[in-house]
Amino acid sequence: MNMPAYKDSKTGTWFVKFYCKDWTGENKQIKKRGFATKREALDYERNYKIRQENNLDMTFGEFWKLYTEDVKNYVKLNTWLTKEHIVDTKILPYFKNLKMNEITPGDVRKWQNAMVAFRNENGKSYSQTYKKTMHNILSAIFNHACRFYNLKSNPARQAGNMGREEKKEMLFWTTEEYKKFSEAVIDKPVSFYAFEMLYWTGMRLGELLALTMEDFDFENRILDPSEIALDNEGENPLRPRTMNDYIGQEKVKENLSIFIEAAKRRRETLDHVLLYGPPGLGKTTLAGIIANEMNVNLRITSGPAIEKPGDLAALLTNLNEGDVLFIDEIHRISRAVEEVLYPSMEDFAIDIITGKGQMAASYHLPLPKFTLVGATTRAGQLTAPLRDRFGVVLRLELYTPEELARIITRSASILGIEIDPDGALEIASRSRGTPRIANRLLKRVRDFAEVISNGVITCETAQIALDKLEIDELGLDANDRRMLEALIKFYRGGPVGLETLAAAIGEEAVTIEDVYEPYLMQIGFLNRTPRGRCITRAACQHLGYDIPNAQDAQISFD
Repeated sequence: MNMPAYKDSKTGTWFVKFYCKDWTGENKQIKKRGFATKREALDYERNYKIRQENNLDMTFGEFWKLYTEDVKNYVKLNTWLTKEHIVDTKILPYFKNLKMNEITPGDVRKWQNAMVAFRNENGKSYSQTYKKTMHNILSAIFNHACRFYNLKSNPARQAGNMGREEKKEMLFWTTEEYKKFSEAVIDKPVSFYAFEMLYWTGMRLGELLALTMEDFDFENRILDPSEIALDNEGENPLRPRTMNDYIGQEKVKENLSIFIEAAKRRRETLDHVLLYGPPGLGKTTLAGIIANEMNVNLRITSGPAIEKPGDLAALLTNLNEGDVLFIDEIHRISRAVEEVLYPSMEDFAIDIITGKGQMAASYHLPLPKFTLVGATTRAGQLTAPLRDRFGVVLRLELYTPEELARIITRSASILGIEIDPDGALEIASRSRGTPRIANRLLKRVRDFAEVISNGVITCETAQIALDKLEIDELGLDANDRRMLEALIKFYRGGPVGLETLAAAIGEEAVTIEDVYEPYLMQIGFLNRTPRGRCITRAACQHLGYDIPNAQDAQISFD
């Protein structure tokens, strides 16, 4: 049953009121006010019913308007303006009048070919990055239609990426070609000897440039660049270097200090250590402290950086006795690398296979005893064999505001910032229990203090600065509130599935899980149930919304 739009005599604006069936089949009344024209009010009614009916018998141009209403308010302004420009100039001219449920992968291919063939007045084509961006935007629109409007498939995904460049073949000089080159530069000694070492040793350019006379053993004809470029050089000056300077995590510090002291008394290497907990709590800092307390070198890498077993072997063979190898995001190492890590952790040795077929040979290569410090935000994703090989397993907890205030005061003294105790506590209370966030906010508040309070961070200055940064008294930023408000406005508080919520706010599901959810659950604003995510009463009260009533059949957007 359709009802016409009405004009509000008091405000001069239009409103619409109509009935629509909900998922139970019951009729519910929908009201919406504040339209400038009658047409806008009637368009709202039409679009709302399209959403309810999941009817895609409409043109791409019409769906783009729906997509804009669904997504625009949940994307950063600059990001949306970029997307809008690309759609208006590159996508709509080709798809505007095509019906959504009739667009095929072939239609997308024709559009891709046109984008690949494009040349501007200077004869330049679109960059590979720009072509990828255009395709991703088109695919995101179709994904939205699949998730919320029952489009059967995504034709952009079926068509595949456009304009993939063929991998350029890596060319190498033959011996004869190199000899011709060396003869041409023999009268330039610096260049000649540099290229001689590069070609015949296979060393990297950075290793060549860092060489000193101490790296040359002329008697034995050996060049050893293994001690070049320590990984712990140029570290953050705000990082504590000793256990006494490390603030918070008292239980972890107490146990770790005992383990370190016991290892030093026995003149042994410290057992392998696994640190886990939310990001930004000081796992990398603790690894540096362990190396400093043991008086050994620290080598830093990350799980994604170790792509092949050979990469890990190169790291391990360059360690000295007792060194600490820190692997961040250790849960992301591949299974092949993990298999090499097992014997190196237990037996301090690795097996290397050379040759192929009948000529293959296995060599057992002993390693110096070392300490592996692994850090992860997802301890549950570690395989049981790897997790069990760590002798020390420690969990880092969120910091209290008082502990963060001490960290902020220490960082301020290092950076030469004047700050009073109330100002430090104000920043600490909005730092989500995380030192990394606390130090970041300190630097940003410092910028405001230099302009409005002569460089001194007071409680009032901190409040003004953090309010400008849209960080409220509990540390929630605009993205946190956007997710919570989406739960209230779109899904009446939940429950709602993770993928659905991610699509509604334009974020990746893994970002919600790793970035937003942990803190919101810690403070009791979000529940994770088997049916999906639900907002809590405390979150509604904090945001100033009424508690969603799932049994109420009438929805009002007034």
